[in-house]
This record gives sequence, structure tokens and C-alpha cells, in this order.
Amino acid sequence: MTARLEVHKFGGTSVADADRMRGVANIIAAARARTRVVVVTSATAKTTDALLALAATAAAGDFNSAHATTQDLAARHLEVAEALEAPLAVKRALHALLDDLQGLVLALAATRELSPRVRDRLVVTGEKLAAILLAHALAAVGVPAEAAFADGFLDTNACFGEAQPLGGVYERTTQAALQPMLEAGRVPVVTGFCGRAPDGSTTTLGRGGSDLSATLLAAAMAADEVTIWTDVDGVFSADPRVVSGARVIRHLNYREAAEMSFYGAKVLHQRTMIPAQTRRIPVVTRNSLRPEAEGTVVDARFTPGSHPVKAVSAVRAQALLSVEGKGMAGVPGVSARVFTALAARQISVTMISQASSESSICLALPADQAEDAALALREAFRPELSRGEVEEVGLRPGVGLVAVVGLGMAHTRGVAARAMGACADAGVNILAIAQGSSELNITLALDEADLERGVRALHEGFGTAQDRPRGGRSRRPEPGAPRGRRDRAGSVAVARGTQGARPGPLRPHPAGGGPRRSERLPAGSRRPQRRGAGRGAREPSAPGGRSRSCGVGSRARLEPRCRRRSSTGSPARSWST
Repeated sequence: MTARLEVHKFGGTSVADADRMRGVANIIAAARARTRVVVVTSATAKTTDALLALAATAAAGDFNSAHATTQDLAARHLEVAEALEAPLAVKRALHALLDDLQGLVLALAATRELSPRVRDRLVVTGEKLAAILLAHALAAVGVPAEAAFADGFLDTNACFGEAQPLGGVYERTTQAALQPMLEAGRVPVVTGFCGRAPDGSTTTLGRGGSDLSATLLAAAMAADEVTIWTDVDGVFSADPRVVSGARVIRHLNYREAAEMSFYGAKVLHQRTMIPAQTRRIPVVTRNSLRPEAEGTVVDARFTPGSHPVKAVSAVRAQALLSVEGKGMAGVPGVSARVFTALAARQISVTMISQASSESSICLALPADQAEDAALALREAFRPELSRGEVEEVGLRPGVGLVAVVGLGMAHTRGVAARAMGACADAGVNILAIAQGSSELNITLALDEADLERGVRALHEGFGTAQDRPRGGRSRRPEPGAPRGRRDRAGSVAVARGTQGARPGPLRPHPAGGGPRRSERLPAGSRRPQRRGAGRGAREPSAPGGRSRSCGVGSRARLEPRCRRRSSTGSPARSWST
């Protein structure tokens, strides 16, 4: 066995019953034959939801219903223990956890007060039960294993329900807890989702907490790889329930995966990426029910291909909130007041769009917070509304957001045009659009009734159902060359408006879009040259005294787009259709 270390995390469906746990044990046994392994487990399927419902029922004073739920959970886990032929010591450990759960239920029913601290302690019972059972399943296939409860060593702050790890502390305590097990040849089976507050109380890490536990442990132990095992084959180019042609993406960059998770892709959570990206640890998502499938690799590499967009993701149940008024133009601090008012009510904004005239700001936010957000803004801008400087705080419910994601969009012309064209061809109206300067994501706000149709149109329009050939980054055009795309024969398709070329026919877009009207230079013809521009000739100095060489034997200095200027001194823009 080598010094290589891998962290394998298994979701609730992967450990749902005795048969699934045996399958997981076989996967871990195969991995341990080539490397050292740390295992992270979620609670068995539907257990966490049952425990949250149990806590609410007990706090409402309905002890009989809460007791029945407790007995059902106990029966399910003891049944798995029997099917795995667990020894008496394993059953005693399970009973100890179930007795503690019953005590919490009695206390809640008596006090009728459910604090975040008590809820966290109660809900992690599911992960602890699963860790004990999975450790035994590993022992049954000849892999020495030991259950390790993360609320005994993974140090976090005291933000119950959404705890954050204490950087610089949790790494040392994690190493101290797990390194002795690895050195003794045992596989640690760690509870996901939970940690330890400074006072020793149990905390939970919030949504995606089990996956975050895996990457936190990987970062602390300097692991070589993290594998997230779920019940799907990897990260898909779109929701396969909506798009029949959705395919598994073989590779994603950390940033692409984070963007996709925010906009509805549920395989990986944004927070999961942070520890892995910081330590540059690859994260692989695979299917525990089909371990032969390759899955998706997420790492720091950038793999460009023929399609600039890798995936289309969507989020439902949104609303559009707009602040409009001519009195907003040129007034400093309007946006700050908008976001301050929303932050004061703990309202998160999912998309921002603002016109250059500064007369309107449009925000997308969760639908269940929309009315509260509108009220907050009407209060914040009450003086301006009374004077007519702000004309309206408008609210539009029933909105969904669609995001097209891909690092290949950067510096690729016409992506936004293709997105809007695909929606137009499908009869989908775009309510708002936003794009960051990184060009990693274009987000469209649509009527929720049109959301699925929009996702399908964008997925087809960008050709994301096709496999991308691997290849290098496209070359920049040579200095002095007409702007456009090279076809396979080496001729240049010149953007509309370029002089000196003969018009050519319509040709299809190379990435699968609609036809593009372009002009083409005949094969073998020379690029049109400005009079007096020969080898080594220089263009006139740009504003600021800069000049660029357009000689054949020299390399031009590539300047940022925003600094290229036309002969009139105004920014020069190039357009694709």
C-alpha cells in the first residue's frame, strides 16, 4: 500500500439499507487495496428528514407521535444490523444512541422549546447510526474499520445549523483523531454533516454539510483525491428530467462546478469546493450503484473544446424586484441603500441587473422572501417615492433563473446573442439578463412557466448534448488580420462591416448555432493591407503614445479590449451576429 490517501464520501441513498452498505463495503475494500482510505458517511436515506420532523413534533408537545417516529427509526436501523449479522457490541452501540435520542424527545415534549443547539444534537443521530453500521459492514468484508464521530474533533464556531470550520484549528484536531487509526491500519468511518463547537456542543454544517465534511477532512489530512458517491453517474449538462439529451460532463473546473451548484445542480454544493480548491485536491463524483461509470472530475484544469458552454442549470421559485425612477440617475449610494435594506432582513439576492442609465435596478430573489423584500425597499425609499424621484418598487412573482455556464465563454464572441436567439426561436421571453465580467456565467430570468422550455432550447442551441473534443485554447488573431473565425481550409470569415473582402454565402455556426452571414476571402488570397504597411511597418500611435507593430516578423503587444480605441478616440467595439 502506498502513502496515497483518498477520502470517499457516501450519500444517504448509497447506505440506504443492508444491501447498499455491502456494496459500499466492496467499493472501499477495492480502494483500500491501492491506497489509504478515510470514509465519510451521511445518514441513511430519509433519516435526516425524519429526525427534523421528529424534533418539530416533540417541541409541539405531541409526544405520542414523536415516540412512534423514534420507534420506527430504531426498528429500521436494528433491522439493518440484523441483516448485516452485527455482533452484540454493535447492537449495544446502536441502542445507546437510540436511548439518547429518546431522552431528547422527552425533554423537548416537556419544555416545548427547540433551540438550534438541541436540534443539531438530535439530527446528527442519523450519521452516527450509519457510521456504526458501515464500520461493521467493512469489518465483515475483511477491512478493519472504526466509527469516528466528527463532533468529537472537527472544530467549528458556535453558529448552530450553519457552523463554519475554525481554520488553523480543525486541521490539527482532525489529524490527531484520524492519523492514529490510519497508522494502525484501520479505516476511519467519519460522520458527515457535524462538528464541535468551542464549548464541546454538537454543531451541523448546513446544506451540503456531508460533502463539505469530506473536503474539510481531505484538506486537513493532505489527501490526494476526494470521491463523492451518490446515486447518479456524475454532473450532467442539464437536469436529465427536463432535457432528455443531457449527458455526464467528464470534467469541470472548480469555478464551473461552483456556479452550477448555485443554479440548481444538486450533486455538489458551492461550499464543498472551497477546501478542495484551496489545496488543489481533485473531487470526483461517481455512482455507488454503478461503480464502473467514470463520473465527473472537478479540479483546477481548464479543458476548452468546440463548445463555450458546458452546462445549462436552472433554479425555480424566484421573483423579480425592481426599483425604478428617473431621480436615481447619477445619485451615489442608491444601490448601497437597496442592499443594506435587504441585508437588514437577511434576504439574499440571486441576480442583479442594472441599466446604464441608472434609472432602474432589477433583482432576483427567492419567492418566499419577495414580499418582505418589497416592503423593506418601500420603507427605505419612502421619501423618494413621495417626491416622485423613485416611481415604483415593482414585484413580479413566478420567475425562474437559467444559467449557461462555462469557462470557454470568456473572450468568445456571440455567446449572449446565441443564448437570446435560442430563447427567441423557442418562443421564450427573457425578462432580465446578467453577466459577470469573468464571462463564466450568463443568467437569464424567465417566466417560470417557460423555464423548462428555455433550458431545453439553450441546451440544444449550444450543442451541450454533444461530446466536446479535447483541444487547446484558440489562438488570437494576428495583428492586422480581419476579425472573424478561421475555417478548416484556412480562410478567414470576416465579421460584417470589414472592408476589402468579397461577400460569401451563409455558413452554419461552427458550434451548432444558426447560420451566420459572413464575408470570406478566397482561398490563397492575401489579407488586404493598409497602404504603406509592409514588413516591420507600424500603425499610428494610439492615444497615450502607444503603438502596435503589424509587421509579419514581430509579435504585437496584446492590449486589453477596453483600451483599444478607434481613430476618433472612442472605444472601438466589435460585434458578432
